[in-house]
Amino acid sequence: MTHYTLYSSPGACSMAVHVALNEVGATFTFKPTSIAAGDTKTPAFLKLNPRGQVPVLVDEQGQVMLEGAAQMAYILDTHGNGTLLPKTGWARAEALQGLMFGNATLHDAYSRWFWCMKNNAPAELTQKAAEHIQNLWNQIEETLAAKGPYLAGAECRIGDILITVIGNWSDAFTFGPHTQKLFAAVRARPAFEKTRATENVTYKTAA
Repeated sequence: MTHYTLYSSPGACSMAVHVALNEVGATFTFKPTSIAAGDTKTPAFLKLNPRGQVPVLVDEQGQVMLEGAAQMAYILDTHGNGTLLPKTGWARAEALQGLMFGNATLHDAYSRWFWCMKNNAPAELTQKAAEHIQNLWNQIEETLAAKGPYLAGAECRIGDILITVIGNWSDAFTFGPHTQKLFAAVRARPAFEKTRATENVTYKTAA
């Protein structure tokens, strides 16, 4: 089996890639790369990713992939059994929709909010960024109430794993009961717990 190297910062979005590798039983080396400690800004890391971001996935041929959603799709397409990311059809499209929502919509909303707080943006702007995040979580709750227990219905998909990772980034938001049940179900998965223990992540979100 292909051997990978994953550069991941504990609890960051890269954690979802780490979970995906554990879910499929991939052979890989985990390289702790702390954003807070400045590990993503070192010259050695910037050679891998000039943007100074995790995750970075490197295969045994030295090929480098920089986008987390692409990494997860590749891992699951190559080594998965079609559960977390179905191979074809509507089920695959729904699973990809959940992944892209987490990666491009929810993650981006948090990034804007974090930027506002880091750069002392006007309070009104920061508040609007926070309200947007809460609105997204409310939308997730509505989706789960209608279709749950997971974003795409009965089966856990990779997007559920990603939003569970993101949900732990702050305790400033309110999660509905269906969302809390999703978090609990995802966190109970052996691959998720193994990743959490390896990255030494403590969960703030309710379960």
